[in-house]
Amino acid sequence: MEAARVRSYHLIELLLRYGADSNHGTDRGHRALMEAGARGYETIAQRLLDHGACVDDSNAEGVTALHLACAGGFTAVFNTLINAGADPNRADHRGITSLMRAVMHRDMVSRLLSVGADLRAISRDGDSAILRAAQNRDLHMVVYLLEAGADEMMKRTHGRRVVEAARAGGSAEVIRLLAPYHSQVS
Repeated sequence: MEAARVRSYHLIELLLRYGADSNHGTDRGHRALMEAGARGYETIAQRLLDHGACVDDSNAEGVTALHLACAGGFTAVFNTLINAGADPNRADHRGITSLMRAVMHRDMVSRLLSVGADLRAISRDGDSAILRAAQNRDLHMVVYLLEAGADEMMKRTHGRRVVEAARAGGSAEVIRLLAPYHSQVS
C-alpha cells in the first residue's frame, strides 16, 4: 500500500509481478486501491484491478475506493472503477454514499447520476447530497440536484432538514431557493 501512496508505479508493478496480494490491507482494512482512489492515481488503480483487486472492498468504516475518488473529484479513477463494476450506490457504515461525497464536484455528480446513483439516498444521520450542497452554500449544486430530481425528495420527506441546514450555512440565496420546501413537508 505504501507504494500506491507514494505513486510508485514501478514498485507496484514489481511487487505484483512477484506475487504481492493486490487486496492486502492495513489493520483497518485500507487497501492500495483505496489509496489510488484517494489520490487520483488512475494508472495504479487499473494495474491493481488487472491483478485482482476487489473493486468494492471497503475499510473498517465501509469506505471504498470509489467513495474516495468521488470525494476528490478524480474522474479518471471514477471511470476505471465504474468500468470494473464498482457500485455507485454502495454506502459506508454510516450510510454515506459516493454521491454525498461528490457534491463539491459537479462533473462527478453528473457522472454518478448517469450511472444510476440514488439521488434520494439518506444516511443514518439524515445526510444527503442536497443537504451537503445546502450546508456548503453551493447554490449551483442545489439547483442542479433539484433539477435532477431531488425536488420530489424535498417535497415528501427531507425538505425541512435541508432548509434548516441552509439556514445554518448562512447562504441567503440557497435559503430563498429552498424556503418553499420547508412548508411543503408534513
